Amino acid sequence: MTFAAPDGGSHVGIRLERGAVADLSSLALAEGLPRLRDVRDVLALGSDWRDTVERLAARAGEMQAGGGILQLDELRVLAPLGTRSLILCSGGNFRQHRQEMADRSGARLSSAHLPRGFIKSCASVIGDGEAVRLPRSCPDMVDYEGEIAAVVGTACYEAEKGTGYDYVAGYTLLNDVSARDWVPAVRGAATGREAIDAWEHNIMCKQFPTFCPIGPELVTSDEVGRPDELGFRTVVNGEIRQETSLADLEFDVGELVVYYSQHYALRPGDIVTTGTPGGVAVGMDSPRFLRSGDLVSVESPSLGKLSNAVT
Repeated sequence: MTFAAPDGGSHVGIRLERGAVADLSSLALAEGLPRLRDVRDVLALGSDWRDTVERLAARAGEMQAGGGILQLDELRVLAPLGTRSLILCSGGNFRQHRQEMADRSGARLSSAHLPRGFIKSCASVIGDGEAVRLPRSCPDMVDYEGEIAAVVGTACYEAEKGTGYDYVAGYTLLNDVSARDWVPAVRGAATGREAIDAWEHNIMCKQFPTFCPIGPELVTSDEVGRPDELGFRTVVNGEIRQETSLADLEFDVGELVVYYSQHYALRPGDIVTTGTPGGVAVGMDSPRFLRSGDLVSVESPSLGKLSNAVT
């Protein structure tokens, strides 16, 4: 995880038992390692980053006397990977979400031949506990999109089919917050150039500041086990709006990594998201978009809980 340091910067920590967190950044400096500002810096240590983390964590007992052991409830947790990652988001990748959007538009649902993707601005990233701000230009149709994010651990370009999971360091949660003001004018009517314009407008309305909560921490692949069994849900003011597992994906995480790597040179700390499942506000008969005062949480038994108030 990444947390705010007393000097105004950020440090990397690893969760221990009973709510304790070991300050890996302080111990790394003592060993002469590069400064670890966030989890992305840990992954940038190279192929032996796991061994380095395990070695540092094993010294947690020595850190006790020097104040290197902290309490999680006393920390301000930040976005685990900072704001320097390439964020590749998948579109329409959950079958149930594609079905609900087809139902709303009256279109016939067809199988996807290739993943659809777009880049989310790293300037829109916030962490757990930070507020999502409704944009002044379009505050009335802001939607949640809970997702699981795979984090690249090894540089990857033109990966071979079947090797995608080899490049994944672990997983975290992400909320692809979206302003849907473009929907009414184009739903069910966009073809040709109109469809392209609508898609571009859709992407633009995902880039506002605070529209990409990520966190609360990176859970490594070995701890997750079978990624297709990862379950998660999105909860708004205590009401479950989305709930599924990665078994419903059209293209699994490994396939997404391979596909995107044909176009992008992925680096350690970059993010590939799964897309969002059914249950978004815009898919409802009577949409319930986010309002100031709402609390949105993306939750997973394996990955923790990412919560953000709306203001």
